[in-house]
Amino acid sequence: MSSSRWLRFISPAYRYALKAEAEGRYVEAARAYAVVGQSLKVAEMHILEAECQGAPASALRELHVASHFIDEAADSTEGRALLLRLGQIYLRILKRSVLTPAEHEVCIDAAELLQRAGDPRSAGEAYELAGDLSRAAQAYEQAGEIEKVEALHDQLARTRTAQNEEQQLWQRFELHRELGQRREALACIEKLCRIARDPSAAHEQRAALCTRLTPPFFVRLRLHQHGREAEILLVGRLPLLFGRGASELHTSAGSVEGSGSQPTTVEPTRERSVAFADPGLSRRHAQIDALPPSESPLRSAIAVHNERPATRFALRDLGSKNGTHLNGLPLASTTAVPLRSRGEISLGQHVSLLYATQSRADILRLTVTRGLSRGLHIWISDQPFVLSVPASDFDPWPEISSLHGGSELAHRDEGTEHAVAPSALLQFESDDGQPWLQTPTSPWLNGKPVALRVQLLRGDVVRTADDLRIEVL
Repeated sequence: MSSSRWLRFISPAYRYALKAEAEGRYVEAARAYAVVGQSLKVAEMHILEAECQGAPASALRELHVASHFIDEAADSTEGRALLLRLGQIYLRILKRSVLTPAEHEVCIDAAELLQRAGDPRSAGEAYELAGDLSRAAQAYEQAGEIEKVEALHDQLARTRTAQNEEQQLWQRFELHRELGQRREALACIEKLCRIARDPSAAHEQRAALCTRLTPPFFVRLRLHQHGREAEILLVGRLPLLFGRGASELHTSAGSVEGSGSQPTTVEPTRERSVAFADPGLSRRHAQIDALPPSESPLRSAIAVHNERPATRFALRDLGSKNGTHLNGLPLASTTAVPLRSRGEISLGQHVSLLYATQSRADILRLTVTRGLSRGLHIWISDQPFVLSVPASDFDPWPEISSLHGGSELAHRDEGTEHAVAPSALLQFESDDGQPWLQTPTSPWLNGKPVALRVQLLRGDVVRTADDLRIEVL
């Protein structure tokens, strides 16, 4: 008489296991079979329970338990049959949905079970499902599936090509970013977002890079040179809005720019703006506009008669509550008044700015002389800027001008003009308004030597050969 028949007669646990199995209570049957040492029956009960489970996670859990009990008798004929059954059920369940990283590992385990059970074709399917094309090709070759082997080798070649391209793009992205070639870096990371096997890292890097981009035609710098320091806003397009800043201001895209007593720079949809924390200013207080050519004074007549410089800038009050004054005179609401030569602008009762224009270069320079942002410099031009720390809080003809003739700077000096070689030249790109810095010798960007021309991002620190330190805020 076989051992199982003896167990039926003498073991209540075995009889209970048979009854529970017949009634479909497979978990209870597995426990009873475990009591009498029937490991293969325990595994079979967990396999049956897995086939009854609707949720893949629950089924995989039961199959995982079954695999441990099969290992104890995997060399027997019955054990190999259960291994094959177990692996096929694994494969059937895993094919139902997109695999998670954890399920990729389970798929590899299923492939190995099928290999041990003598089913290399199903093992190849499991390896292929897990993305291990190399081992899938080996399994298919063992099963004699030549067409599948050739197809997988072609796919492997394409995969290796894509992986090499992805790796090269990552390397080029890092290199362009470190060397200040941020436009090229952005192009690389955008391509990675499209082609990367796992694009999440590429999307994170793209978001981090875009967050550091400055608003178009608007950048805020802190300059250090020879023991002097100045904070400067460079503006490449008009209009420029002045207004009251709350504790937080939001750009048109919803990002927050600064708080407290420091001036806050924002980039609305159609205008650049400077917000002050001083009381008495309206949220939209005044703005500087560009005069159309027809409204600008005749420059030829000015040059002939040596009158005060012409201008292309105008100041406009936007209906503010406490008014805007130009050289002590109140401005009528919405009336644009040309800014000629130099003078003083008052916004409300607590903010004053001195200004100076430079006719030939179309430059307007302002310095906040009263208010919480006292000492802030604002330079406006659609021409390149030569960067240097102002010699004082307000210099009527500061070291900033447009570029005339190659790498030389023309500026006014007691009615004459002479050439000065610029140490750092900043220019906004005409298409996207991003700031580019050009120096005659290689600067250091974030502690590394880079090319002569770099695109600036927020957080960058640049050092030039003449000890000019530029922080992008």
